[in-house]
Parts: sequence; structure tokens; C-alpha cells
Amino acid sequence: MFRYFLAAILMSMLLTVSTGLKAMPGALDKASILHRGWSVEAGLPQVSVAAMAQDKQGYIWLGTQGGLARFDGHQFTVFNTANTPELQSNLITALYLDSENRLWIGTVNGLSYYHNNEFTAIDISDIKPGSITSFAELTDGRFFIGANKLYQWQQQQLLPVTEHNGPVFQLKQQDDTLWIGGQHGFAAYQQQQYRWYPAPAATEELQVTELAVRGSVVFLGTNNGLFSWQQGRWQALELPGAAPDSRIELMYQDKQQQLWVSTLNGLYQVLPGQIMQVQQAGAPDKPFRWIESILEDQHQNVWLGSRTHGVIRLRNALTERYSTEAGIPDPFSWAVLPWQRHLMVGTSQGMALLRDGEFQPLLANQQLPSPYVYSLLHQQNDLWVGTRAGLSLLDAETLAWQKNFPQTAHLLITTLVAEQQRIWVGSNGGLYVLENGELTQQGSRHH
Repeated sequence: MFRYFLAAILMSMLLTVSTGLKAMPGALDKASILHRGWSVEAGLPQVSVAAMAQDKQGYIWLGTQGGLARFDGHQFTVFNTANTPELQSNLITALYLDSENRLWIGTVNGLSYYHNNEFTAIDISDIKPGSITSFAELTDGRFFIGANKLYQWQQQQLLPVTEHNGPVFQLKQQDDTLWIGGQHGFAAYQQQQYRWYPAPAATEELQVTELAVRGSVVFLGTNNGLFSWQQGRWQALELPGAAPDSRIELMYQDKQQQLWVSTLNGLYQVLPGQIMQVQQAGAPDKPFRWIESILEDQHQNVWLGSRTHGVIRLRNALTERYSTEAGIPDPFSWAVLPWQRHLMVGTSQGMALLRDGEFQPLLANQQLPSPYVYSLLHQQNDLWVGTRAGLSLLDAETLAWQKNFPQTAHLLITTLVAEQQRIWVGSNGGLYVLENGELTQQGSRHH
């Protein structure tokens, strides 16, 4: 009980509150991030999470191949063709929350939206089955649907946008510009002005399935690799460790405008002049792979949806963990003590001082009666150390060893408390008091 109490004290002293996931590499760092997963055993209707959205009430909506799921943080509520006839298929392809808090739902057989606790099916007689891929809303309120054609939702009906010919694989809104991923190229649609940018003739037939814009650069995810476009020039980009023609499964731009790219087996961060592979969450032998959807929620938690592994949520841990990787002599930490803007820790292998994120063992450890340090007390110029084999005294300024107390060699010193000029010493042999250099035992209870 005692050791767990002190371990809890250590964790509370290292407590640091975070303001969200500032970068995905940190988000995937097992030492600082907690991740929790949900799959079919937790109520998810199916393991493939192709799309996610969060409404203004905070619910997380997940589109799977087995229906639509609404998650309240504890349980899933499933909507499918059996209980919701307005959903014309259980295979969800796209989700989008518009400015009116309508959740748009694309499926392989139809189009619906959810608003004010009701589902509404949309007449899509002109839309080819299985072709709804994406949604986008411009700042002026115009709403677009990507399918076998480009459509605009206007006056409660779907109207084809005749400027664009051919299928739409992805839509991306940037201010008042609609970017359109199409067959062997992409387009920009702004204030009724449409411009098509064809892929180079030398490339194989491309489907631009993902789009992201950063400054003057357009990043294009295709069925044949990752490209960038700038000032009329296409450039193929290499993903570390991936085949040049790897299909891009997802491109996601977070709230800090960082760009993330996923393939079947990899996750990458696109930096200026560099693409970095990111360690994926999950066990080394079972990484969370084939990421098809990402959502950054209202609390800056990051949700990852997989084709084969369900969904996981990444959130910053409220504590920062230090272990042997940071140089601490032993993972069993029994006592902590602030010392000159640093932190002193008592472990099963002596004392160590945390400085600049690394632990430095003390030379005084060699003089301690036992390497097991269970208690620490700073009083004026003295640093008292309680061990498994008695009490020691160090200089509080230099941390140099001063002396041991042989009369306590048979005691495990668990607690040290200062009261004016006295030191109360708690041990497995009872309570002692140290005053004027003399150690005396207090009255004991007789049975």
C-alpha cells in the first residue's frame, strides 16, 4: 500500500496539463499519449471506419460498411437499413456536417441527411450507385456533393454543375474556392469560374482521390502515389519506405495546418521540403494500419478510423512518464522531493536528480546503508534520507553524504516529517523522533 501511495505522489508531482495534440508524432508517442480503441465487440457495427464527423452536440458519427454509428463517449447507437429506412445502404462512403448542423450521409445506394433528430432521404435518380465520395461547403453557403458528377444542393434539390465533366473523387473547400479531384486531373471552382488542371500525359491514368492545399502548393493523393502541384508543374513525391505508386488512402490537414498522408501500411507527415514517416499506434506486431479517416474533435483528441481495425482515440496523457529510458536508475520510485528547481527521486537503486529531462544518479548513493530509498526530507541545510536499512544525512546544498545512523540499521524508514527542530521518523519498527542528534522511540502499543 505504501509503495503505491508514493508512486501516486510521484505521478501527481509530474502532472502537466496539455492543451491538445499539437503534432501527430507526439500523438503517436506511447510515453505521452493514451490511445483507446473500439471495434465490433464494443458495439461498432463493423470494423471498417471510412468516414467520421462530430456534430455540435459533441456526438462522434462513424460511417462503416455495416451502418452508421453515433458514439456518446460510452456506447454506440447504430442506424442501419433495418431501423432507418432513409439510409438506403449500410455501406457508408462519406460524412459531412454542414453549417446548419445537418449531417450528410453518402452511401453506395443513396444520399441522406440527419437534422433535428430526423433522417431525410434525398432523391438521387441522376446519381450513379456507389459513386458518392465527398461533400464540401463554401463560405457563401453553397453546398456540393461529389459523385459520378459534381452536384450542388440548391433549393432542396440536386443540380448538376455543368462546368465539370466526369466523376468526382474528392472535394476540398478552401475559403471561397472548391477544389475538385477528378479523373486524370483536378479543378478549381471559384465564383462560377472553373479551371481544369490535367495530369501530365506521361503519367498513368490517375484518379485524384485526395486533396490538400498549403499556400501556393496543392498536394494530390492518387491511386498511383503522391504528387504536388505548383505553378502548373506536377511533381511526384516519394514516401519513405513505400513503393512509388502506393495508393494514397487519406490526406488530412489538422487545425494547425499540418498535413498527414496515409497508405495501406504507413502514415506520414508532410513538412516543408521533407516527408517524414510516423510511428503508428498499436503494438509493434499489430500496428493500427490502413487508416481511411481522421477526425480532430472539439477537445483536440485525434480519432483514427481504419479499414480493418475499427477506430482509436488518441489523447494527451495528463501525466508525463519517466522511466529507465530517461536515465532513472530503477522504475520503482518510492519518494520524490523538489530540490533547487529540479526533482529528487528515491528509487530501488538509490537517489537520482531530474535535470533537463534526464536523471543523474548521486555519488552519495555509494555511502547509503541500502540502495532502497523510501523517504526524503529537506530541512534547512540537511537532506534526510530514509532507506530500507536505516537513516542517512546529506548536505542539502552539495548533496554530499554526511553520515549514517547505525542505531537505525534494522529499520525500514518509510516517513520523515519535520516539526520545528525535531524530525519524526516512521518505520516498520514504530515511530521515532530525532532531536538534538538523539533518536528515541515513542511509546508502543501492547497487545
